[in-house]
Amino acid sequence: MVTKNSIDSNIPIEISKGGTNATSFSTNGLAKFDGTSLVSSSTATLNASNYLNNTSQPCFGASIYTAMTNGTGDGTQLIVLFNHVYFNQSSSYNGATGLFTAPVSGNYLFTANVTLSGLTSSHTYANLFIYSASGAPTPIHVVNPFVSAASNGYCTLSLSCVRSVPLGAKVNVYLTVSGGAKVINLPGASGLDESNFTGCLLC
Repeated sequence: MVTKNSIDSNIPIEISKGGTNATSFSTNGLAKFDGTSLVSSSTATLNASNYLNNTSQPCFGASIYTAMTNGTGDGTQLIVLFNHVYFNQSSSYNGATGLFTAPVSGNYLFTANVTLSGLTSSHTYANLFIYSASGAPTPIHVVNPFVSAASNGYCTLSLSCVRSVPLGAKVNVYLTVSGGAKVINLPGASGLDESNFTGCLLC
């Protein structure tokens, strides 16, 4: 769409006079002010059905594809590596380190599901955390994971939280199982249902 005025169809109308100072917008694109004029957003769109999409909005999902073996069980604090990244808008999650780095300050929703195997009757305590250096960890406590385990010896811990995360702060998931030997495994799977970590910017 070319903005026209009564004098010259090639000159954009100033914002102060009811125009946009822009000559064109992309299909379904949203207008944003870049400090000088209104321009079309390259990633945020509002379609004819009023569905809003923004492919620059931070959002990621990752699962454990390569199993982590003998990582804890004796009280060792284990950083969980969700190494299979299945979506990663804004490229802010690193599957090699298990760290999400906030590309913008805001309030984020995080969820984590971690499946354990190798539990014995000696493993009497488990703790799963979503941790950010910007604040206290958000934990879930399991007093006796062995008692909570299914008949196949697997136990899944789940946790979600909303955290205020400043620009550049890192967020990860870590696990501690204690009371026994260091024999706890985090199984890997090609699907997304064993263990996963997700996060997105809410506002």
